[in-house]
Amino acid sequence: MDYDIHLFTDAESGQSAAVHRTGPTGYRLTRLRPTAPPRQTRMPLVTDPRPAPHLTNTAAAARLDETALLHLFFTDPATGHGHVLYRRYDGNYGLITGTAA
Repeated sequence: MDYDIHLFTDAESGQSAAVHRTGPTGYRLTRLRPTAPPRQTRMPLVTDPRPAPHLTNTAAAARLDETALLHLFFTDPATGHGHVLYRRYDGNYGLITGTAA
């Protein structure tokens, strides 16, 4: 795969979440809505205290165009599902869509 983020349904909260590498040894967990950090982890993990932004696919692409971010986890306002938009190695964008838990 050509992206460095994983979209999944968090077992503890039942909501879409994304985890990606941050820094040389750690990971960041972002959920649609902030909740308590996971009870236990086997790796250094930072839980993002902010909710995922509510953006359309077009607005998410515009945000990536304006920043140096490689990917963006966001909530689709029409469905409430989590999505990840990422920069592909060929220069285009890829979209990973989540489903309801």
